[in-house]
Amino acid sequence: AWTNEKILIDASSSFDEDGGDVWCTFDIEYDDGSYSTANQKVMRSGCSINWTWIDDGIYSILVTVSDEEGDSTESILEVEIYNRAPSVSIQSQRNQVKVEHPVTLYVFANDTDSEDPWPGLVDIHWPNAQCDEGYYTRVCTTTAWEEGLQTFTAVGTDDDGNKTYATIDIEFTNIAPHDLAVAMWDEYDNVIEATGQMTWHVQEDQSVELTARAEDSIDDLSGLSYQWSFGPSTEGRESRVAAVWSDAGMQTILVKAIDSEGEDSGWVERWIDVQNMEPQVEELAEVMAVAEGQSFSLSGNAWDTISDMDDLVVCWDIDPGADTDGIGSADDDCDIEGANLTWSWQNAGTYNVVFHATDDDGARNSSSASVTVLNLPPVVMTKVPSKAVVGETITLDASLTRDSPIDKEGLTVIWDLDCSVDSDGDGIKDNDADMVGVVVEYEFPRAGKFTIKAIAWDEEITKPSSKTMVIEVDSPDMTAFEQVMESLTGENANPFVQLLIISLIISGMVIFFKRGQKKKGSVWDGDDMPAIMAPLEAPSTNVFSTNENVEQSPITPAEVLPLPAEGLPPGWTMEQWEHYGHQYQVTQDTVDGHNQK
Repeated sequence: AWTNEKILIDASSSFDEDGGDVWCTFDIEYDDGSYSTANQKVMRSGCSINWTWIDDGIYSILVTVSDEEGDSTESILEVEIYNRAPSVSIQSQRNQVKVEHPVTLYVFANDTDSEDPWPGLVDIHWPNAQCDEGYYTRVCTTTAWEEGLQTFTAVGTDDDGNKTYATIDIEFTNIAPHDLAVAMWDEYDNVIEATGQMTWHVQEDQSVELTARAEDSIDDLSGLSYQWSFGPSTEGRESRVAAVWSDAGMQTILVKAIDSEGEDSGWVERWIDVQNMEPQVEELAEVMAVAEGQSFSLSGNAWDTISDMDDLVVCWDIDPGADTDGIGSADDDCDIEGANLTWSWQNAGTYNVVFHATDDDGARNSSSASVTVLNLPPVVMTKVPSKAVVGETITLDASLTRDSPIDKEGLTVIWDLDCSVDSDGDGIKDNDADMVGVVVEYEFPRAGKFTIKAIAWDEEITKPSSKTMVIEVDSPDMTAFEQVMESLTGENANPFVQLLIISLIISGMVIFFKRGQKKKGSVWDGDDMPAIMAPLEAPSTNVFSTNENVEQSPITPAEVLPLPAEGLPPGWTMEQWEHYGHQYQVTQDTVDGHNQK
């Protein structure tokens, strides 16, 4: 029998064989609610009774039948009472819910044969649901991850361990993709963290990868597709697209996820702060020192991101100390455009040049180099005749002297016209400023070979240059004898002619000595003839040269012999006559006397 079920205990068929009435006493065992049993005796004249047990178990019943004579008999019965399962039901306010949206389920349960007060003790648990309230609960808030009809089961267990299963069906409908997460990765697969304002910071032309991943019901995840605002569309659980930005500034991207039913997540917006990368400039090479006016060449090398290379402006500022364009700083002028520089300076000193590159966003980078310009002494070049005549004007020209154009304008040239004489008394013979000027005119006062020097300097007076020349100065009117002697003994004399003359002189002397050995033909051949000591021709002009070891007695004007009536002898000068006229006259008188005899 079951708990709470009325059971008829019937002993009414009992009788007394002696006749007379009988009655019955029922001693019934039952659960008294204290987890123990008790017995209750009930007398019935009709020998039958209805009894209900509220708890399961095996109970004994002692039936005693008594008659009027006081005789009795006993019989024991055993009754097995089965536990009655609890009553469980599930209720919900909604029978249709969107996937992943919550639904609340309520369980109503009771146990009629529970030893506890109504509704009895019934434990409820949910074997196939994830309840927010926990595993054992009569109120379960749960959801489903897939579309369609979902069955939820609640199990009720009473205090006797009997279980009752209750179910409820909830239909879950499609939902749009949601919780779209967007991330950015660099070229090395490192995640680029966004700032608190969901903004990523990247460089111009930096290659990155954008990823998008949305959530949806499990059955829709594999059929998701993604659409990006800048063009690409992908399909699959996750979207990965490459991106690069060539313009600096704040950029915006949008992405949305779409499921197989056409529901989408809506556009999700993110911001990218594209930072301009300043141009890179290679350090300039060291420049060797150059001379004034000497050109030098220098090349600069600059690069930038790919998108900025076409608009990259490279320039040279050759005077970084002056802001010639009036824009920006002093060292960003664009004096020479291009990567190659060829330049020169006319004045000595140290100069700085700046090579700089500027991109389309105004970012600039530069490198500088120092150039030392040296002042080189001028190279003296002259145009001077090698021969001159006493008293005639010659031109001494140093206008061909080489120097930088600026220095040449201020070039100073002095001429030392006789390097054998220290005309300024400084102890150095070849540095006299006898004349000053690039081009001068001069008359030599006497004949001879003169060593002259042209000395030139620019702004560095301590570094002069010079050139030495030799000029042969001739007398203005040479006699026939001097011209012959010059042709024989001068610098331009022909050696062959000189040898020929020497041979003739030797031959004449030999003939002369042989004639002197002949027999005397007259009294004039005798040895008693007086010797003629006077010169037969004009003495050489070299006898008038100064000789410090010989003292000469000057001839006073009263001792000068009057000139002959025919004038000076041929080849004589007045100076020669003043010194040797007496001897010439004595010789002539002697010759005349011999002729008269």
